[in-house]
Amino acid sequence: MREDKNTVLIVEDQEINRMLLQNMIHNTYSVLEAANGKEALEILEEKSEEIVAILLDIVMPVMDGFEFLKRIQKSDWDGIPVIAMTGDSSWSTEEKTLELGAWDFIVKPYKEQVLMTRLRNAIARSKMNYLKQMKHMAEHDYVTGLYNRLCFFRSTEEMLREYASREFVFIRIDIKRFRLINSYWGEKGGDKVLCFIADTLRSVAPNYPCYSYGRIESDIFGLCIPYERNNCKVLIDLLVGKIRSYSERFILEPSFGIYLIEDNLMPAETMFIFATMANKKVKNQYQGNVGIYDEKLGRQIMREQDIYNDMGPALQNEEFVLFFQPKYDCETQRPYGAEALVRWEHPQKGMLSPAIFIPVFEKNGFVEKLDYYVWEKACQHLRRWIDEGNEPAPISVNMSRIDCSNSGLPERLSKLVEKYGIPPELLHLELTESAYMDNPAFINNMIMELRRRGFYIMIDDFGSGYSSLNTLKDIQVDYLKLDMKFLFSESDDDKSKKILTAVVTMAQSLHLKIVAEGVETKEQFEFLRSIHCDYIQGYYFCRPVPSAEYEKIAIEAKK
Repeated sequence: MREDKNTVLIVEDQEINRMLLQNMIHNTYSVLEAANGKEALEILEEKSEEIVAILLDIVMPVMDGFEFLKRIQKSDWDGIPVIAMTGDSSWSTEEKTLELGAWDFIVKPYKEQVLMTRLRNAIARSKMNYLKQMKHMAEHDYVTGLYNRLCFFRSTEEMLREYASREFVFIRIDIKRFRLINSYWGEKGGDKVLCFIADTLRSVAPNYPCYSYGRIESDIFGLCIPYERNNCKVLIDLLVGKIRSYSERFILEPSFGIYLIEDNLMPAETMFIFATMANKKVKNQYQGNVGIYDEKLGRQIMREQDIYNDMGPALQNEEFVLFFQPKYDCETQRPYGAEALVRWEHPQKGMLSPAIFIPVFEKNGFVEKLDYYVWEKACQHLRRWIDEGNEPAPISVNMSRIDCSNSGLPERLSKLVEKYGIPPELLHLELTESAYMDNPAFINNMIMELRRRGFYIMIDDFGSGYSSLNTLKDIQVDYLKLDMKFLFSESDDDKSKKILTAVVTMAQSLHLKIVAEGVETKEQFEFLRSIHCDYIQGYYFCRPVPSAEYEKIAIEAKK
């Protein structure tokens, strides 16, 4: 009984020989026929997936067997086994045929038993090669040929179990600012760099009695070797030297995360996480390229994991609550609106400051969901105050870097204020200067669209960035928010006052309102009022307070 797709292509110019070959194999295989190499190529174009072997005559018109073999070399069909057939039994013909890629060689006249045996053997070898190829592709990275993430982790765990009493180190390796490499050399050039790093690992790893290495993702590689303090330092120095030697025009700067493995039975994925945490210590430093995992990092990881585990249910259970920090009119000293800030009312840990959880959410992207939650809660408060007959002043909310990268943000905010019937001018949007600098052109267009839809935009932390004046020149906003801790120095009080005066004067000439935050002393307040700052915010007047307390403050202000 013939198996599906077990088809043999007979390429022979003599019809009588084709009939003879077909009679020999038709009980086991389906048969396709071609009178020359050209016809065979046309059949392969259409039915190559069905063909498990090719019986190829060498001497044919139009295109002979030699030319056919040349054509299929390094093509999509070079994995199909070809058995060459000829009446010429000379050594040179057989040698040339095999050099061109034939799997086997049969001399006419054909012997059925020999033909069938060689055909079965060639097909079996082909299937074995295919399975090996599939296994290799499943286990190896296609760019570098190294073990991929899954296989590298598995081989590392197997090695550590085998040498359970030995001390090992897990090293995470990547290249600082790798995106610039792709921009400089292009994607193919970037792949060459990855292959160079892979070859470097291949050259150094065999210096150790046991090892594992692989490409984990992007420009991130992993290496696990027995640990000896001096040898580890020597290895790092060697890798740095080799990687930096790649190009004189563009210096590659590697960074390393080192985790000294404490338990050889722990998952390799966990080791990689620890090494990644260590690597982050040096990721953005121009000096230094080695970070080492320690207990402090371990405690940080556990805290972050706890936050990560609890964040979804916390949002669903509305454990995040809004606090409001009032802004005060500098001239009248009466409150005018507030900034909405978030706190986490954790059922076991109590009230958590945003300094604890916001950095974690920014890293894992959850901050986008939390921001929308805060925006919606602010709209709900505004709607309720309006329904109660009040005329609420604007509430400002923060936008994260992730929010600002979303081209659908203007539409999303418009739908939100429409849902609650809130005039968009009551929801002010605070954007940090550093977030703006990530993609100025994109964010400028977004800001223009938000302002067109009626929202007011505020640049937060103005003065903390490196391009403040350039930002002011290019961006179209309504408010500047000055952070006193960046612009006011008690060690040089006179200079601080001159800088603040210049910034406020410049902003007023551009018709921008000024909010000074972080105001903590009477002296700061008096000075800001003397230079005609519009609004102030800070502990001198009021800390962030729960919504009920803010409502009392806002109502009292209108009496």
